[in-house]
Amino acid sequence: MLYTFCAEFSTCSEGVYPFAGLTLANDGNFYGTTYGSSGGDCTQGSALCGTIFRITPGGVLTTLYRFCRQPKCNDGSFPYAVLIQATDGQLYGTTEQGGAQDYGTVFKITLGGKLTVLHSFCSRPGCADGSLPQHGLIQAKDGNFYGTTALGLYLYGSVFKMTQKGVLTTTYSFTANDGGLPGNLVQAANGRLYGTTQLGGVYGDGLFFEISPRGKLNALHNFCPGFDCKDGAFPNWLIRGTDNNLYGTALYGGDVRVCGGLADGCGTVFKITTTGILTRLHSFSDTDGGWPFGLLQATNGSLYGTTGIGGNLTCGTWGCGTVFSLNPHSKP
Repeated sequence: MLYTFCAEFSTCSEGVYPFAGLTLANDGNFYGTTYGSSGGDCTQGSALCGTIFRITPGGVLTTLYRFCRQPKCNDGSFPYAVLIQATDGQLYGTTEQGGAQDYGTVFKITLGGKLTVLHSFCSRPGCADGSLPQHGLIQAKDGNFYGTTALGLYLYGSVFKMTQKGVLTTTYSFTANDGGLPGNLVQAANGRLYGTTQLGGVYGDGLFFEISPRGKLNALHNFCPGFDCKDGAFPNWLIRGTDNNLYGTALYGGDVRVCGGLADGCGTVFKITTTGILTRLHSFSDTDGGWPFGLLQATNGSLYGTTGIGGNLTCGTWGCGTVFSLNPHSKP
């Protein structure tokens, strides 16, 4: 155990609820965020609206920034997604709320803690620029940043592009017909961006899509085709593997016969090509986990991730979760 965050809001200046993962920066330290809590008045110095922190490999934590300066929280509040380090050496991220309209922000911060708000969402009529970003950014080969928002012009989310100077363009707004709640984006070797939505599609349980930098979207796979949703339902994460295929997790679905009675299934790990051909790699049972979220490929070529339930079934109602590895037989 390197560091333990305290749970008493009024005395925890370092923040609480570090939901997002850590980012290893080029200075050898890790950087992350704490989400805070929906309560409180978010006064200056409070941990209730989230923080950005640096922690050394030895566990020494430094709070670099506390969100939600009064009176309007224009710098953002409740950072939920992981940070990225861009080619300019600075960290970039999003907050789910706060900003000029209280619908989230995109920000950058130096490794020394100087924060700049680049965009406040819902600043255009009808929230045409999107609102409530719940995932982080990627920096594509063209140098621009790309991301998604949970809500958009048609209330189903959006995909956006943003320059390093903060000029944001909405490249696609989802509708009831083509998906809802888009997840993180991945750029494949062909230069195109790929992602998933947790809702929508032909069966209502999410889809896998391709989108060009200019905003042309193609739905390539609809999750949950047929009985039992055996390929998964509600996909929530994508990564690019060393074989240039994409790998991801689905929160529900899979083989319900091995899922300890959960009618919606325990979730899956899948491989999908850039043309939409999906292969289910694993269907979770209650003993090896369930409700997977997040995935990475390590230097040995194997995939690693976590599940929210399952494992030791004597812990709680459905188990308290697992850490798993899966070998897709890719090169390291």
